[in-house]
Amino acid sequence: MPNGIIITGSQDKAIRLWFKGQQQKVIENAHSDIIRQFTEVPGFGFASCSNDETVKLWSIEGAPLHTFSGHQGFVFAVTTLATGEIVSGGDDNTVKIWKTDGTCSQTICIPRTIWALTQNSIGDLIIGSEDYKIRTFTRDPARVNKGEELKEFEEELKSRTTNADMA
Repeated sequence: MPNGIIITGSQDKAIRLWFKGQQQKVIENAHSDIIRQFTEVPGFGFASCSNDETVKLWSIEGAPLHTFSGHQGFVFAVTTLATGEIVSGGDDNTVKIWKTDGTCSQTICIPRTIWALTQNSIGDLIIGSEDYKIRTFTRDPARVNKGEELKEFEEELKSRTTNADMA
């Protein structure tokens, strides 16, 4: 974190806060399964994601603020947008955009498991997924792709949904 605090989590389900190489706090059973990733959430503290299918918002001191439920599988990635929204993705093939009050404001379906999330310098959401593709999503109507790439993406989604329905 910019203030020098280091946050760690792992298979033991605990979150640890460190400062200058010294452990300052342990939050036992912060999640009910493996903790995967963290993101700074300015004005609040940080968020964590886990195999327990949740994202949690914490104060910088490690106090729980909100639990975001809505994923139907492990949550592997979490990031914070410049807007202050929290974004999560995982093996349910969805990216969820959350308000800090725990409300899911948008769900984006992706054909495969989401492994990485970030934001570029102009505010677009960048998604890395299991199919070895990196996709960029924008809220700027002037930059929305309406060409062949969009058609290909829509076909991939249809194909994935059709195959899942047949299983």
